[in-house]
Amino acid sequence: LNEPSATNLVPNSQDPVTWGKTEITAESQRAVSPIVGADVAKAIPTTANAGHYISPVTVSDQPVGNFTFSVFCKEAGYPVARLRYASEGGGGVVDWDLLTGEVVDTAGGSLIGYGQEEYPDGWWRLWVVVEQTGTPSNRGTQIYVGDGTSFAFPGDGVNGILVAGAQIE
Repeated sequence: LNEPSATNLVPNSQDPVTWGKTEITAESQRAVSPIVGADVAKAIPTTANAGHYISPVTVSDQPVGNFTFSVFCKEAGYPVARLRYASEGGGGVVDWDLLTGEVVDTAGGSLIGYGQEEYPDGWWRLWVVVEQTGTPSNRGTQIYVGDGTSFAFPGDGVNGILVAGAQIE
């Protein structure tokens, strides 16, 4: 197999507790990570009736082209995860059922691919591929927690999803 080399554009990609948070808390967990050396965090929605997400990175001044955003996720009380890659030059969203790995929904004019790979102990590696056109000032990535019917809901302050090892290349 001959693949081009790539650079992970996510700083602190192995430490999800340090990622940005919106209406969510992130607690370090003793769960076994699907990546050797990576920390695991439980992303727990607050009790606010709002969207709940953890944000690994905002990347600035990157060239045009195709970018892949991936992360490991596992159900920990809430069953759905959404990966969102957004920028002025395009983006995409994919929702997954973390119990089955089934894709629940997709959106985004720049979404050119997505997938999932099952790992032991209920973990899924999820990814989206987007085509970046134009030169944006920044690109944001988010991992939303869903309760099975919505991504904007009052959380219970206990349940969430487990996340580990985000990557953009």
